[in-house]
Amino acid sequence: MRSLPALLLLTTGLIQAAALKPNTVIIFIDDMGYADIGPFGATKQRTPNLDRMARENRV
Repeated sequence: MRSLPALLLLTTGLIQAAALKPNTVIIFIDDMGYADIGPFGATKQRTPNLDRMARENRV
């Protein structure tokens, strides 16, 4: 029972530390040219999610 408060304190500290880190997504794409997605001018394939991210300045 003596370790329960220490465990709660440690868990709370870890949760607060994790909340301060930014969310980051790295997308690796093999063999993609510059104009192969919508934000860079592609018209053959639709990339609505990437288009939205570019509009919101997240790319």
